[in-house]
Amino acid sequence: MEKSPQYIGALVGAFLIGLLAATLLIILTVPRLFYLGEGRVSSFSGITTKARETVVTIYAAGAAGHIPAGGSKPMLLTERRSSEALSPFSAAVPQRQDVLGAGLIISESGYILTNFHVLGEVKQVLIVTYSGERLLGQLVGSDPDSDLALLKVAAKAPLPSAILGDSDTVKEGDWVIAIGGPLGFEHSITVGVISAKGRAIGMGLYDDFLQTDAFMYKGSSGGPLLDTAGKVIGINTALLSEGKGVNFAIPINIAKKVAAELITKGRVIRGWLGVVISDISSNTLPAQRGILVVDVFEGSPAAAAGIQQGDLIVGVEDKIFNNSRELLLFVADWGVDKNLKVSLLRAGQPLLLEVLISEKKSTPLTAKPNIPTANPQF
Repeated sequence: MEKSPQYIGALVGAFLIGLLAATLLIILTVPRLFYLGEGRVSSFSGITTKARETVVTIYAAGAAGHIPAGGSKPMLLTERRSSEALSPFSAAVPQRQDVLGAGLIISESGYILTNFHVLGEVKQVLIVTYSGERLLGQLVGSDPDSDLALLKVAAKAPLPSAILGDSDTVKEGDWVIAIGGPLGFEHSITVGVISAKGRAIGMGLYDDFLQTDAFMYKGSSGGPLLDTAGKVIGINTALLSEGKGVNFAIPINIAKKVAAELITKGRVIRGWLGVVISDISSNTLPAQRGILVVDVFEGSPAAAAGIQQGDLIVGVEDKIFNNSRELLLFVADWGVDKNLKVSLLRAGQPLLLEVLISEKKSTPLTAKPNIPTANPQF
């Protein structure tokens, strides 16, 4: 039976309507295919073109970055180069082993943020901007505890500076962009997502890293991690030595605080309680919630206030902490020469003590020999 033109037209119309409905359904249910961040994004070039101008390459002499060997351990993102590889700059850089890393311009006046492990003990470096300008960089100050360092250059004109974002607002699953020099390929751009927040990777007492799968490798150290608005949310720092796509960046809120203190005070001041602590488990103290004081440093603020080995810290300034790292970070940010209210349980009895917090020194007092070194000391 021959189909009429009207019948065929109706079938075609129904097919087109169904196709349109299916397309709309995909757009509504899978918005990430069409939208990234706050608006529609088909390319990151608009973001990275400007951001690249704020990233510099650092050529330093005698830097000592430690790269752990074997096992799934964090590896610093420093690419070592021989002096021959940097022959165009040989007159400006001492003829020892040169280390290539990245840096981020954070002010028009010439302050540059990078990782401490990029510089080590080097006080003077060669800075090469995205435009190719070569500048002498002087060390303003460094903070090994956070693996950050600040440099200053004297440029002839104001430098393009990065827009610093708010790392506290970053969410797991957000798109991010990394810029750096993996294996010496300067100003490389890679894209990924935030895999996790608040990671402790065993690099230091104050670990609080952003984890991302944006590709990084040796030479990425000191480069920025950007959000889709082009704002810096982290400083690229480390990767897992036996894992692809497991990379770490220092949150920019930490970096901003460190940079401000290095500029105004020349060092980072952190609060120190003077105890060795440990998270408790059902095996150590069943049915108890808190953080166990494993030992107390002699002459420390904690000792002066009467805190004892075996005390259970259940709160500080009416705040409850899920683990010892959270407590350590809180005390470090509390400030010095300020009283801190510490709520304890001692032999099951509640006790409230006030501790006058002092400044953490780079070399703290020596703990007793029986203290497990794996437990945080602060």
